[in-house]
Amino acid sequence: MAVAVVVLAVIAIAAVAVLNSKDTEVATPSPYPSPITEAPEPEEPDLPKPPSPVAARPVGTQPEVTAAAPAPEPDAPVEEVPDVRERMVKLLDSLSDEERKVLGGEMWRRAKQAKREYYKYALPTDHKLLVLSKLGDGLQLTDAQWAQVKELKEAFKPQIEVAMQNVWAREAEVGKTVRELWEAGEQEAATTMKAEEYMPLHEEMAEIKAELDIQYNERLAGILTPEQIKEMAEMPGASNRGGK
Repeated sequence: MAVAVVVLAVIAIAAVAVLNSKDTEVATPSPYPSPITEAPEPEEPDLPKPPSPVAARPVGTQPEVTAAAPAPEPDAPVEEVPDVRERMVKLLDSLSDEERKVLGGEMWRRAKQAKREYYKYALPTDHKLLVLSKLGDGLQLTDAQWAQVKELKEAFKPQIEVAMQNVWAREAEVGKTVRELWEAGEQEAATTMKAEEYMPLHEEMAEIKAELDIQYNERLAGILTPEQIKEMAEMPGASNRGGK
């Protein structure tokens, strides 16, 4: 019994000593890390970034495809257009003799009609413009000037018609009678009537147009340059046919 008491006393004293030593002892870190608190965290591996999210495409639709730029086309050969004369020669060669005869008659009729229309309204200054424009140097009017001249001529037509209507009516009547005499075989009577009545009418037309030409020139001066006006003034007066 006494031995047991002694053993218990020794154990108690040892336990107290151990507790006291724990309070003053500096803890020495263990060379082996704690499996829970001191274990190093594993490094995350560098993973590739996920692709950007793609908007959902409705069911049944095809994915949008970007069209590639078209390849440049090779330069097409330039087609040579034949000039007017060459085309007309080919056209005439393709016609029969009868077709050429009909075409020639129609072209002559139209040319005569255009000539009569020109002389019906042409003033002395128009003849000067026509002659000078066909010369080598000429007046050298620009396209804009020719367009203005054309507008001026159209604007003058009503004034010419008012001044010329009576003489035009008498000219038509005399001309009809002359043609009837000629077709009836009375050439001498037709020639006499033309000289006595038809020609004086043309002289009267020329006088009327000479008066109108003064106003026409004044308005034309606003279209031409000073050099062109001077060249027009230095040109001798052109003959003027007043008939149709």
